[in-house]
Amino acid sequence: MSEVVDLEEIFDIGPGEHMLSPIGEEEDLHIASYGLDQCLSVVRKAIAEDTSAEQAPAGWLVGQGTGMAMIATGPPGGHYADARVSLLTDGTYDIAVGTAEFGNGTTTVHKQITAGALNTTEDRIAIRQSDTDVVRHDTGAFGSAGTVVAGKAVLLAATALAERLQTFAARHTGVARHLCTLGAEAFDCAGRVVPLKELVEAAHEKGAAEELAADGRWGGSPRSVAFNAQWFRIAVDPGTGEIRILRSVHAADAGKVMNPMQCRGQVEGGVAQALGATLFENVRIDERGEVTTAAFRRYRLPQYADIPRTDGPLHGDHGRHRAAGSQVDEREPLQPRRPRLRQRAARRHRHPLHGNAGDPGPCLARTRPPRPYLIRRAPGSWCMNLEDAPARRPRTTSAHTSSPSAHASLLAAGGGSTTPPRTPTQPRSAP
Repeated sequence: MSEVVDLEEIFDIGPGEHMLSPIGEEEDLHIASYGLDQCLSVVRKAIAEDTSAEQAPAGWLVGQGTGMAMIATGPPGGHYADARVSLLTDGTYDIAVGTAEFGNGTTTVHKQITAGALNTTEDRIAIRQSDTDVVRHDTGAFGSAGTVVAGKAVLLAATALAERLQTFAARHTGVARHLCTLGAEAFDCAGRVVPLKELVEAAHEKGAAEELAADGRWGGSPRSVAFNAQWFRIAVDPGTGEIRILRSVHAADAGKVMNPMQCRGQVEGGVAQALGATLFENVRIDERGEVTTAAFRRYRLPQYADIPRTDGPLHGDHGRHRAAGSQVDEREPLQPRRPRLRQRAARRHRHPLHGNAGDPGPCLARTRPPRPYLIRRAPGSWCMNLEDAPARRPRTTSAHTSSPSAHASLLAAGGGSTTPPRTPTQPRSAP
């Protein structure tokens, strides 16, 4: 990554311009719609208009970095989903799908898809899910498959049902098919209103109940790709190693966004995860190979106040392989962040990213602030407690041993747990 940045600066190439014409193919992967240029346009505009460098304290070093990624809109081969959409006797609809809802929003997405295909409202749709007894098969809801695989199956089923109902309504009324328009509760066939309840009764009377349901199946292929770009401007105190994120901008080529709020939440969650991995989270291993990060109080996770605001739009371009919503996966926003943020912080310090074996090195010790010796001073800002920095203190030889004095100094600086660390011989306190 650093070599690419160097080439960009040597040849005066804008961020990411070397990727504007990606090549390559993976089995069934196609670029059905291309959004990287739009994402980079957002980044360029943000860079041109940004004034956040003025917020950096005097004497601090300021740097910026851009990262980008391309990701498939669905997991590769072997992902299948069946769905069935039916018109019920009361004129409402029922969706049967095998994928599981566990907070990933597929219930809302499947209702939205069905409502759009049948020109109705979500309150007139019931859903039976998380049960393959109601359909033939579903490989599961992971990797956004609940939307991009099961959601596509639901779309195919709902679209097929709409066509069946239109054909039956035309036959029932004796009106040309193209003159029958499906509404939320009834068909309008050349001015004659036919309630859906009436249509259900007529289908049963004529032995045509099969016209009231349709199946959909999707095998997850072919797939398209999505792009995203992230830009950071950061400030670094060369004396203490404190890092402050001045501006964060993310542009997502999200395809057909089914639920904008949920999609934006995934983008912002990806930013938080990436910053946690880059600036906070760290597992320490001693010279014997024993993990010394034995408790969450020593494994610093980002909190809400640690995450800067991230600006940026969601682009809605979508191609034929991206129907049914190729929403942004939380893994995608994470990909471009870590190398760019670490590389820029390293350059500001003018140190290599890694030190010698057993020594995290001056840059890593200063620019990956999650450790107990790095204290959050303000939202998006961290500083180092040099007294406890790993290069300045002896190694621990047990997963549970630590220096009481170091713990006290950490508390005095405003961080860490209020409970002193337990030694190997110290029994746990009773609850």
